[in-house]
Amino acid sequence: MKKSVLFVVDSLNVGGVEKCLLTTLNHLPEDKYDLTVGVVNRTGDFLQFIPPHVRVVEINSLHRNQWRWRIDTGIVREMLKPSRLGSLFMIPWLRLVSKVRGTLIPLYSHYVNAHTDDMPEFDVAIAFQGPSQLLDYYVGRVVKARKKLGWIHFDVDRFFINPKTSAEACKDFARIFVVSDSALESFRRKVPSLSDRSETMVNLIDADEIRKSASEFDPFIHKDGVRQIVTVGRIRHQKAQDLAIKAAAILRAKGYDFHWTMVGDGCELENWRAMAATTGVADVVTFAGSKINPYPYMKHADIYVQPSRFEGFCLTVGEAKLFGVPIVATDFMGAREQLSTVENAVIVPEITPESIAEGIERAWNMPKITPAEPPVPDQIIRLMEELDS
Repeated sequence: MKKSVLFVVDSLNVGGVEKCLLTTLNHLPEDKYDLTVGVVNRTGDFLQFIPPHVRVVEINSLHRNQWRWRIDTGIVREMLKPSRLGSLFMIPWLRLVSKVRGTLIPLYSHYVNAHTDDMPEFDVAIAFQGPSQLLDYYVGRVVKARKKLGWIHFDVDRFFINPKTSAEACKDFARIFVVSDSALESFRRKVPSLSDRSETMVNLIDADEIRKSASEFDPFIHKDGVRQIVTVGRIRHQKAQDLAIKAAAILRAKGYDFHWTMVGDGCELENWRAMAATTGVADVVTFAGSKINPYPYMKHADIYVQPSRFEGFCLTVGEAKLFGVPIVATDFMGAREQLSTVENAVIVPEITPESIAEGIERAWNMPKITPAEPPVPDQIIRLMEELDS
């Protein structure tokens, strides 16, 4: 009999965590596992790529109540709606209780519990998009499953979590996977009560599929002497495209001839497009938008740059390595694990425009190399061990 497995994420938007989920779903044997993806919001461009044998369900209790977790002024507008006036006093009271107790569990437990959702029982349930205290709570305290697992994709020192909330929400998790050794160390320091059940699980990269997709087209018009620089990632503070724009201005002032394409979409897009204009680089810095297939940009780049302020395991760096292009990355968590043995990679010591620009100067004349073939992925073997035990 197949084992039933539930993966819980927020949505299926284009992003590194979601891409890892797709790769994992595609590698788990269909004849062994009955797979379900539970989402808070049934949205996102990756929804169309979910394998046909995998069910996608919207988690009603989380979807219906997600406005209650907001911390901006928008929650006040929501509470003043006639149908929600009962929350006008309840939510502030629960937030006060949560503050006194030092954990968000009182707020979560009031609105999300076994009586507010209609989900079957699973053999294994996985909170895949960690650290997300709400999703961890949902899997750890609400979902009915014989075994529960967590998956941490970010550096918890930079991605805020309340240790007390995480310790309580994840106390019944049999295993927590963390996507890099350095991120694992941070997690163990932050939540020591879960140290003995956490381990490194590097993100799975489907090299064959990525290389196939990269050959679909060439997005650039190549000109002699003009370097094509590429950055892929959501346009937001974490990914630091604002620092890249300032680095572009530095390089231009020094006379370098380049075109920098930033692939992705996000909340800072308009702000940083305006920044490119005010810094005088709008003609050489292009925002290409979100791309389901960003790999042709990586393959045909002369230099790949990852200017992130923080990461857990940067999937796009791992993907860029498949094409042998020179890589410039800030010294975020996991960068050294991925790039220390790559001969045409530059890890810049400071997360500043000046340091990023200097790193690009160092990489300017570095050649492309023939990358080593990635090893047979043992992540799926390890995951299957947990699913089957």
